[in-house]
Order: sequence, then C-alpha cells, then structure tokens
Amino acid sequence: MDEWKGKVLLIGTGFLEQIVKNYLSKEKIITMQGFKDVEAKFENFQDGLFFSIICDSSLSEAEALEAAQLIKCQSPKTPLFYVSQKREGFAPKKFIKNGFNDAFLMPFDEENLKFKVLDTISADALANRTFRAVRPIDMPIGAESTFDTFVFLPLNNKYVKYIPSGTEVTQEKMQRLERSNHGRMFLDQKDMSKFFEHTANHLIKMNATSNTMTETEKEEKLNTAVRSLVFDIFDASQDESIDSGKEMLVTCQKIVSNYITHGSEDDWYAMLIKNMGGSGGGYNRVSSISTYAALMGIGLGLGSIEDLAIAAMMCDLALSDVPIELFDVDPKTWPEEYKKIYETHPQQSINLIKKKKLVVSSAAEKAILQHHERFDGKGFPSQRHGHSISQEAQILSVALQLYDLTVPVPGKAKKTPFQAIEEIAKNGSISPELGNNLIKMFSDKHGSNIKKGKSA
Repeated sequence: MDEWKGKVLLIGTGFLEQIVKNYLSKEKIITMQGFKDVEAKFENFQDGLFFSIICDSSLSEAEALEAAQLIKCQSPKTPLFYVSQKREGFAPKKFIKNGFNDAFLMPFDEENLKFKVLDTISADALANRTFRAVRPIDMPIGAESTFDTFVFLPLNNKYVKYIPSGTEVTQEKMQRLERSNHGRMFLDQKDMSKFFEHTANHLIKMNATSNTMTETEKEEKLNTAVRSLVFDIFDASQDESIDSGKEMLVTCQKIVSNYITHGSEDDWYAMLIKNMGGSGGGYNRVSSISTYAALMGIGLGLGSIEDLAIAAMMCDLALSDVPIELFDVDPKTWPEEYKKIYETHPQQSINLIKKKKLVVSSAAEKAILQHHERFDGKGFPSQRHGHSISQEAQILSVALQLYDLTVPVPGKAKKTPFQAIEEIAKNGSISPELGNNLIKMFSDKHGSNIKKGKSA
C-alpha cells in the first residue's frame, strides 16, 4: 500500500479533515469512511505505514473500540487517537484502556490534538510551519541560542524572527521584548526538543535540583492537570459518588495551590504579566483565566482565592456542547440551538458539576452562575444588576475579559493589561468601585509607563 505510506489516516465521516487541514498538507491525509472500511483493509496495516491514525465519533462506541483492537493487532506502535465533538457518552479512560493512545473532546482539545499529531509526523508533511509558544524567562541570558525564536505580531498576523539560531540571548533583547508587551516567544514545532535540551543544560549549570522545571514546563503541567480534571467531570464511564466528588475537589485544590497561587503572594502583578500572551483557546484559556482571577483576588486582598480559581476552571464546561467552528464568530450570530446553549451555559455548567457530586463553595457556585451578568443589567442568564451580582462573579468576568482583550488574535491589535482594565472598568460590566480599585491597583503596580503601552 505505497499510497498510504507517510500519511495520517482519518477514520470517520465527520469533521476531522476540517480540523487537521490547517497543519497537514492535503496530500498527507488519507481517509476511510467508517468501521466497514477498517474491517476490510486492516490486514494491510503495519507499523511505519501511517504517521498516526485518528478515529472520530461518527463511529459508534462499539465500532470505535473494535476498530482500535483490529488496528493495534496489526500496528501496535502506530499512535491511535479518538476525537469526539459529543460530550454525552464521552468516556476517555475507556477508549485509552481499549487501545487508543489518547482521546480528545472538541472544542477544548483542538490544540492538544494538533500538537499530538504534529509530534508523530515529519516536517515535510506539514501544510505550513507550525509554531509553539514558550516563556521568554526560560531563555538563559548570555547563552547562544541553538534554534530560531520568533515573536508574533497579531495586527499583521506574522511571526517575525527575533533571536536567530547561533546568536547570543542578550539582556537588552529580552527587556525590549518585555517592554513591547510580548509575554511569549515562539519556536518552530520541530525545534521544541532543542529548546527543552537547551533549557535543561542551563538548569544543570545553575545546579538546579532534578525536579526543577522551566516556566514553559510548569505551564504545560498546569494545562495537563486542568485537562485531566475536566475529563473526570465529563467521563461518562466514571463513578458519580460522593467520594469521587470529594476526590475531584481535592484535585481542584491541589491544582490551585501547586500551579496557580504558589509564590504569587510576593508579587501578584509580576505573576499575572508572566502568565499573559499564551495561545488562545482550549485548556490554556481555562488555565489562564483561573490564574488571572486568583491573582487579581490576591491583589484586592480577598479571602476567596481558591473559590475564584475553581470557579474559573468550571464556568464554561457546558460550552463543550458547541461545535468548534462556531467559536470563531460572535455568539449573537449562532444558530438558535447553540445560542440557547451559550445563554444557559452557566447553569448547565453547575448541573455538570453537581451530577458528579462535586460540591463547590457557595461563593464559587455564585461566580459560575453569574459570570456573564453585568452591573448595568444587560448580561445573562438572569439579567441581574448592581450589587446583586457577587464580587467573585465580577472578578471572574474581569478575568474572562482581560484574557480576551490581551490574547494575541490575528488581525487585531493586542491591548496592554492596563488598557484592558481601563476598558473593562468603563464598559458597565462591573461596579464602579471595583473598576476604580482595579485601575488603581494596576496603576500602582506598574506606574505611569503602563499607560503609555511601554511594557507588558
């Protein structure tokens, strides 16, 4: 089967080709329509034939599991992935137990799927160069870079080479990056192994302990932990007992203490800036909003930091019922079926949590239910107004807006954190008191330079 060699196999009649076409060239994709195709042709499968195999949820669960067993008999070392757009019945642990290497739920998992697939293929199969974000703080000053690094200019939708391979990483260059509001640098996907080797060698020279991680690795660990938690909530095959609910709450608390608030008491603002500028969507978005909410809570001197972080992790769970392609357009233009899901997703997210017997605090529950309410009464789902909206819900609203206003979006100028906070404070979504406190808090931390856009 020479025509199959060096390609990614997509099995199903659904949406997979639309998803992967952004990073795989068309000639590197081969499709089979369903289980009958697999059953008829699986004897020709062998390791080294396909880069990877992806099966979608147009197959029934029984068909997907049987297909996995057939494929793994013939090609046990070929990466095999399952992708679903349906939360109902999604059981990732069952799929992995029965032969799949990983299972993905759209839209949250779009970026995770992308990089898992890219890790399996050679560079010549890519439709375009693919970039991954890294933290600038991980680039050792004074060392010679062994790979090209880039910055992303969202207004022009361009990646521009910033530090070429073979040149020194200088203090001046890194300070310039910080002043120009770039919270991330970008590498070609194929150079990520070089980046981790480069940073590991630096940590060794600094006599770091064996468990010391780069900031980029910590961010990936946080995203992985949040993904695992969300999967436990969605997993239809998992227990729904009070004990399992308690275990999930403990997991939430550990994520907050280990990855979000650890060390942030010293300088919440520095931590906030360091966490800005990541790629949009998926678990990165969930992790970032949770971090922003917790850090602003620390800056405001609130006692409900853990509640803020947990509410942010869970406030949009029910949006998993919305097709991935709709997230690129304004919800006001969505078909009525999905517009209704969007308008009711705060309550539906609470329903998902309660179904799993995960008991969150009253403050966290209010924050989830009210995070789209507005102080001026123009929000949803209940059109609450004024001080009937909890302070935690208002801070969560700020975190969501802050993320959307500062994340790099192609064709759109990115705002500095201070510019974003000024806009949020004046748009009627939060109380004037909270808005004024946030403006003062951000201004005091960063001084007059932030108003001029001279720093991130």
